[in-house]
Amino acid sequence: MAPFLLKLLSAPEASKHGVKIHGEAVAKGQHHLYLIVDAPDEASVKTWLAPFAQAGSLDVLPSSTCEDVVARGKC
Repeated sequence: MAPFLLKLLSAPEASKHGVKIHGEAVAKGQHHLYLIVDAPDEASVKTWLAPFAQAGSLDVLPSSTCEDVVARGKC
């Protein structure tokens, strides 16, 4: 299953869902994958990453850059 999931994380696969990957990391000694992506909406990210739900939980957290937070004056 790991090779399939790794292929899913490729830029071409992400772009099929309108998602652009900016960064990714796996926490050392843990099974936590973190991604920084741009997408049209949360549903696009969840659809793209749906196969990961077979391996564990999937949380999608909308976020902003630090610059945007400062410009807004709040998180």
